[in-house]
Amino acid sequence: MDRIAYSVVEAAELVGLSRSSLYEQIAAGQLRVVKVGRRTVVPADELRAWLTRLAETADRDGEAA
Repeated sequence: MDRIAYSVVEAAELVGLSRSSLYEQIAAGQLRVVKVGRRTVVPADELRAWLTRLAETADRDGEAA
């Protein structure tokens, strides 16, 4: 079965960013998360959508994705 959510640390490792970089994206409202009790998880679909939005923004701005 495929994972449907990741911890912030796991999501950061998957995309090659630091944990604090992901928390900055969360605080800015760019990456949506779900709270499960005290734990914060990133739904896999949201992680993919966030990366797609970043790539589209980079393409519009003429940057390498």
